[in-house]
Amino acid sequence: MKGKTFLLILLSILPLLMVAVLYPKLPEMVPVHWDLDGGVTYGEKIKLFPLAGLSLVFGIFMPFLAKIDPRKQNYERFADAYFGTRIILLVFMIVMMSITLTESLYPGFLQVGRVVCAMVAVMFILLGNLMPKFKSNFFTGMKTPWALSNENVWNKTQRLGGRLFFFGGLVILISCFMVPEKQLFWGAMGIMLLICLIPTVMSYLWYQQEAHGEEK
Repeated sequence: MKGKTFLLILLSILPLLMVAVLYPKLPEMVPVHWDLDGGVTYGEKIKLFPLAGLSLVFGIFMPFLAKIDPRKQNYERFADAYFGTRIILLVFMIVMMSITLTESLYPGFLQVGRVVCAMVAVMFILLGNLMPKFKSNFFTGMKTPWALSNENVWNKTQRLGGRLFFFGGLVILISCFMVPEKQLFWGAMGIMLLICLIPTVMSYLWYQQEAHGEEK
């Protein structure tokens, strides 16, 4: 447990450490946003500190959510999956800060749109593997009202969501190497919409089946 806690703390503060170490070398204006046409919005480099601090807030906030969840007793049943989820999200935030710092020091070195899309895809693939292990709670997983109302529906929804996250992420990842950058964004958005919409609809249908089964 101490090792896991240390790892989470380290990952939470790493973006701040990265910014602090590289701060003297950074230009006064750094990229803070990229649009679909490849245009870059710049901001003062001091703004990187609050951006990097988000990972620290996130690292503190996630354990707090587990303590205030009305179903907090369920977190013990998927403790490893919850830990893995926190690691994945923190690593994603570290990579995003790494992209910003790299482009600040070496403008144009990365194809930012493709790299970000690839990282989102990898995150989806990893989360898809963990999602079927999530137990009923109000903060993690596919939290439809019907899934939260019925444990069988919850389990089915997480299994379907996990498969869609995994295969959707795989499609997005492959597309990163084959599709023009602008079309890649809209294609990825469409896939993400389906990943969220399909389990939501199926969750409702499964709940109706369960309700009708109880009536009989």
